Amino acid sequence: MGQTTGKIWSKDEAEQLYGEVLQSASMNCKELKNIISGTDENVMFRLLDGNVAILGDGRKVIYPAGASVSAEDVFSRFSKSVVEELLTKSEEETLYVENRKEVLTVTYGESTLELGLPCPPWCAE
Repeated sequence: MGQTTGKIWSKDEAEQLYGEVLQSASMNCKELKNIISGTDENVMFRLLDGNVAILGDGRKVIYPAGASVSAEDVFSRFSKSVVEELLTKSEEETLYVENRKEVLTVTYGESTLELGLPCPPWCAE
């Protein structure tokens, strides 16, 4: 297994480091836990038409079911283990996938996940 991708910051640190949220979409935390059970190593996020889209290993679409993405669509790739760690940081029901000026972040409670790798070009370990 390769290097772990992604880092969890406090919401305030993320705001200082990456700037304000320009666009976001919410998602149910329990639903995300179920969705990522379908992948082993990687979870990739992107906002498509204002909605959350998620890919798993091999850029396989795991949410929403039946969605199609092109090979050129850039997703932010995180290690599944880091996403799972983020999901232990709060008891809230909702998390947010957010576009900021330069990056995509995932915020849950007072914690924000960033430092994902763009896929393409960095799609696999």
